[in-house]
Amino acid sequence: MIRSLLLPPAAFLLIGCASAAPPMLNAPPVPPVTLSQVAPPPKPAVPDTASERGDPVPDVNLSGALLYQLMAAEVAAQRGELGSAFAVYMKLARETRDPRLARRAAELALQGRA
Repeated sequence: MIRSLLLPPAAFLLIGCASAAPPMLNAPPVPPVTLSQVAPPPKPAVPDTASERGDPVPDVNLSGALLYQLMAAEVAAQRGELGSAFAVYMKLARETRDPRLARRAAELALQGRA
C-alpha cells in the first residue's frame, strides 16, 4: 500500500530531473575565447632574479648538507629566529657565491629590522 503511494511522486521527480533546461530567449551567442586572445601577464618593471637581469648564476651543486642547512634556516625563520636564519644564509651565500642566497639573507635582515 505504501509502495503504491510513493511510486508516482518518485517517478515524477525523476522525470523532472531528467529534462533539460529551456534555452534562454533573446540571449546573444557568446563566441569561444582562444588562448591567443588572452593577454600575457605583464612583466615586472624591475627584474626579479639574476637570470632575468642577464647576470650569470653560479652552478651550485645542491648537496645533502647544503639542502639541510637551507631547510634549517627556513624553519628557523618560520619560528621567528631571524638572526640565526640570516647568519646561515649569509654563510651559504659567501661559500657558494650565489646571489639568490644573499637576496634571501637581505630579506630576512629587513624582516628582522637588523
